[in-house]
Formats: sequence, C-alpha cells, structure tokens
Amino acid sequence: MRVLLCGQGTSEILWSIHAALVALGHESVLALPDISQEVIDRPIDVLLALNLFEIPRDTVEMLAAYVASFGTRPASCTSA
Repeated sequence: MRVLLCGQGTSEILWSIHAALVALGHESVLALPDISQEVIDRPIDVLLALNLFEIPRDTVEMLAAYVASFGTRPASCTSA
C-alpha cells in the first residue's frame, strides 16, 4: 500500500507515522512542506492529511480528486 502523508505543523508526528508504515512494509511518501509532481505521478492508495492548523476540507478533497485523476481515488483520512 502506498500512503501519501501531508500536513502542516505536525512534521514530527508525520515522521513517526511514516516510520511505522515503513516498518509494517508499506511505501510511505512525505509531502513536507509541498507536494511535488514526482510524488503524485504514481498511484497512491491512501491520503493522510494531518494538521495542527485548520485546513479547509475542500483543499483535501481537491488533492484527493487530483490523485484520482491518475487512476483510483485514494482513501482519505483527515484530522484537524
């Protein structure tokens, strides 16, 4: 499973999640602070947006729709 982790103000938490996913055998990609074209040009199974600051839901949905344009819409997990 390929997971895209993104967020703002939570880099230590995202690095911890990233390490855990890799330890479990998943491919995890961090998008800190920006998401590059190279990162999202490959299939993504799960999009995890974790923020200490409020992020508009439509921003997360826009990213999920963009990722879906490359194949399958990822599962979306958000936390504010």
